[in-house]
Amino acid sequence: MENIRFYNTRFLSLIYEEYEFVSKKIDKIQETFSFFKTVSVYYYETLEEMQKKIPIKLPDWIKGLSTADEIHILNPSEWKGFVEKEDSLAKIFVHEYVHVAIFNSFHSQCPCWLNEGLAQIISEQFKKQKSRIALIPYDYYKKGYDDDEFYYQSALVTFLLIEEVGIDNLLKHCMKCYDFENDEVVGTGALQKKICLYLEKLE
Repeated sequence: MENIRFYNTRFLSLIYEEYEFVSKKIDKIQETFSFFKTVSVYYYETLEEMQKKIPIKLPDWIKGLSTADEIHILNPSEWKGFVEKEDSLAKIFVHEYVHVAIFNSFHSQCPCWLNEGLAQIISEQFKKQKSRIALIPYDYYKKGYDDDEFYYQSALVTFLLIEEVGIDNLLKHCMKCYDFENDEVVGTGALQKKICLYLEKLE
């Protein structure tokens, strides 16, 4: 994994068994997003320790967060709230690295739902075998992290887009997009139409 600085060797020891998975994912993300900027990675044993480093109030359910060139990861034993069985320290790291790559490679600010959807899918936190029957018409551009359905619906609709156009084509399109909400592929109207057509096929 080039261009990554780890500031805590314990983190590396904790992801040792999944190192090959992480390495392949990071290499693929760097290639796909043409992102080779140096990223610093910090690992914290407690939420209190993490909070001292981060200038904003952190929610109790946080597992990790990222900035333009930093990733901050919390000790899994400190994770609170709902934890998916697919979650692991390695996958949370890859998830946050996707956010950093998106921040640095998209021409316009990526919508939160797409940002989280891509991060969940690329990190393999969201699996294809998960039922998509729960996909519902959803206000992706107005709902956010305080909504219980946000992460799940974001992953579901992003997966639907990937099945339709392929992840490489989706990323290529979105990297150049300037008006996401009115876009012909990922805009509000386009998403609702895709969801309705998908649900009609299930009937």
